[in-house]
Amino acid sequence: MGIQRKVALVTGAAKGIGRGICERLAADGLVIAAVDIEPSSDTVKSIIDVGGRAAMYICDVSKADQVNATVAAIARELGPVAVLVNNAGIHPNPPTMTKDMSDERWHQMVAVDLDSMFYFARACIPMMQEFKWGRIINFSSACFDGFTPPGATHYMTVKGGAVGLTRGLSTELGSDFITCNAIAPGTVDTPGLSEMDPTGSGMVLKAATASQLVQKITKPHNIAAAVSWLVSEEADMVTGQVIHIDGGVTRT
Repeated sequence: MGIQRKVALVTGAAKGIGRGICERLAADGLVIAAVDIEPSSDTVKSIIDVGGRAAMYICDVSKADQVNATVAAIARELGPVAVLVNNAGIHPNPPTMTKDMSDERWHQMVAVDLDSMFYFARACIPMMQEFKWGRIINFSSACFDGFTPPGATHYMTVKGGAVGLTRGLSTELGSDFITCNAIAPGTVDTPGLSEMDPTGSGMVLKAATASQLVQKITKPHNIAAAVSWLVSEEADMVTGQVIHIDGGVTRT
């Protein structure tokens, strides 16, 4: 059976990269637990319409109690979680310089983009260890290793934390045949990108791709394809790695 019929929990699943990952993993034969703070009938419907199996779970990923309750519900209704994709996150929009940053804005970034990864991993790892198989994929960002625009220090900090969490978990879990890797996207064509360019001038996109070797915008399906491979049996010897999908912005 391979990975087919295993349950994949994807956070930030309502749109953009998360929705693309859900649809790709469903096409690979996994059962999808789509998690987001807002409902998305489109994500689940697109999977069910092509014969897949998926369910939507509403959760504030920054709250440990909600995460624990959500994971318990998924395990009860769909089965034990074998694949965890920690995609949920917020962006540094509008940019905020450190000297002007409130405690609330700092802690919100840490809670949504980093704490949530820890909460979901902690809740799902026991199920993976029981079956001696699992995949954890965390999301970092190309900005951590590349150019970080002013006003995004808080964002770069949590994305660095995602790399640290990934490497730590890979060390802890390798003996249980559980892999943990990170994906670091560059600029991706998502609704969030459009929100950063409300005038529709295209200047944000042009600036974002200027340092790329491949001069075109990354699409959600490019990210989803990498997730698909990392989840597959073919990648069972890949762990503790950061995969950059950014058109060559980071080249080391």
